[in-house]
This record gives sequence, C-alpha cells and structure tokens, in this order.
Amino acid sequence: RGGGDYDEDMGVEAEADTGAATAWDDDEDFGDAAAGGGADDDIDFGDDDMGDDWGDDLDDLGVDFGEDKAEKVDDMAGLSDMGDVAGAFKMPTAGKPPAGCWAANSSHAADHIAAGAASSAMQLLNRQIAASDFMVLKNSMLGSYLGATVSLPGLPGSGSLAVPLMRNDGSGHPGSDSLPRTSLKMKHLVTGLRMGYKYFQGGKFNDAKASFAKVLADIPMVVADSKAEANEIKEMLEICREYITAIRIKAGMAAVATDPVRSTELSAYFTHCNLQPIHLLLALRSAMGTAFKHKNFIVAASFARRLLELPDMNSERNADLRVKATKV
Repeated sequence: RGGGDYDEDMGVEAEADTGAATAWDDDEDFGDAAAGGGADDDIDFGDDDMGDDWGDDLDDLGVDFGEDKAEKVDDMAGLSDMGDVAGAFKMPTAGKPPAGCWAANSSHAADHIAAGAASSAMQLLNRQIAASDFMVLKNSMLGSYLGATVSLPGLPGSGSLAVPLMRNDGSGHPGSDSLPRTSLKMKHLVTGLRMGYKYFQGGKFNDAKASFAKVLADIPMVVADSKAEANEIKEMLEICREYITAIRIKAGMAAVATDPVRSTELSAYFTHCNLQPIHLLLALRSAMGTAFKHKNFIVAASFARRLLELPDMNSERNADLRVKATKV
C-alpha cells in the first residue's frame, strides 16, 4: 500500500480514538449535568450524608482505644494477711529434710553415711578409730547409705518416690529429732562371727580370715541399741582381732616349715592368742606336735601341761589326746 493510504488509515483510527475518549469523558462527568452544581456533594462522604447513627458507635472508643482501661487487680495481695484472721489457713513453717536432721542429731559415722554426708563420716571415723584406708569400709558404708531409704514406684511414666526410714519413729514421727534406720545390726555380726568359727575349726583359714575381716569392717557401721550391746560389740572386736592375728601366725608357720627353730617359735606364739577353748585345744595340740617332732621336749612338755588344764580334755572324745599329752 502507498504512503497516502497509510495516512488515511491512521486518520480513521485517530478519529475513532477521539470518539472513544469523548465517550469516556462523558461518563466521568459523575452526573454534573443532571445534578447541576451539586457534584461536590456526591463525593463528600461527610457526616451529613452518613446519618446520625453511623458515628455514635465509635464515640466510646476514645482517642487511643485505652482511655477506659480497668485497673489490674492483684489476686494474691491479701494472702499474707490471712493468718491473722481467726480460723483462717496459715502456711506451715518450713522444716529440714531428714538427711539434714540425721547429720545434725548424731555423732555416729553410720548416721552421717545414711544422710549422704560421706566427708563428715570419714572425719568421725578418723578421729574415733583412726581409720585411714576407707576402701576396706566401702561395702559397709554403701550398705548403710542405701539401707536408710526405700524407693516406692509411682505411676507409669513417673519417677520413684524415696521414703526415709527412721529407727525412732515407733511412737510417731520424730520430726526434727529423727535418726536413720541402719541396715547392719547385731545379728549380722553374730552370723559373721559364727561362720568364722566354723571355717577356723575346719582348717579353712583363708575363709575364716575373710569372715572375721568382714565383721571388723561392719562394726563401725552398727549402732548399738543399749550399753550392753555396745559392750558385746567391743568384745567381738577383740575376738576378731585375736583370730586374725592367729591366722596370720598360722600362715607364717607354713612359710617356715623347714626352719625348726622359727616354726617352734611361731607355734608358741599361736597358742597365746585369745581363742575359744575348743580352738585353743587345737592350737596347743599342733604346737605340742611341732615341738616334739623337732625334739624340743621341754617346750613340748609345757604345751602338754597347758593342754591337760583345759576343761574340754575331760570329755570322752578327747581321751586319746589326753593320753598322748600325759606321755609327753
């Protein structure tokens, strides 16, 4: 197409656009022709066109919506004054935990261990019995600590409840004067002592030594209920010490069995340990045989004389031994 045609087409399009713009301009009149000079009133949006009821609902909101805030009330304000009213609930006085009472009410190492105060318990043992190697007492101390409480299972998924056990709660809860219940009693010491006697008489000296050593380790953790029981515990201490000494001498005798002089000497020491009569009889019989075998007849005769003085030699079961001692 030629340039003139193109100009003509553009002119048509321009006329069409001009007509469209004129139509849009008529629509944007917002009713000026119909309303006359009231065009400004149609877009005023003021209170005059909204009516009286539209603005009343927002009058109470205030400028910052917080003018009429209610004052905050402290619900716990008068709780501290409730105890002054007659018959009102009063908060109880806070008490001490049982473990704190146990350590404060006693100077016994077992009570301090039960309370978990291992440091003060070791200091007491060091001052009272000169204990220095506490590994020997480890099992007894752990037993005293674990035996002072009982663990009660709770609901599924919840933890157990630790309940302290007290030895002075027979007539009611002792309160701040409570003392722990210890796991070791006098009967445990008696049982250990009897086992040591049994092993000693049967010649099982290593087992006997272990039994007597265990009794020695348990004694510091036993709380005596009376003065008589305390005296019995002291007597057990002496018995264990004498038997352990005798067993150590017996082991030394076996080590120097080829040396007649040293063997006879140790056998004499063995008879001077404070043993039970039935066990002393065995010791004197062994010493008499050792001295006689090494041809030390004077020492053998002294052992035989002591052997005949024992009350158990009058029984029928020791008749043969009595005849041999008489010959020596």
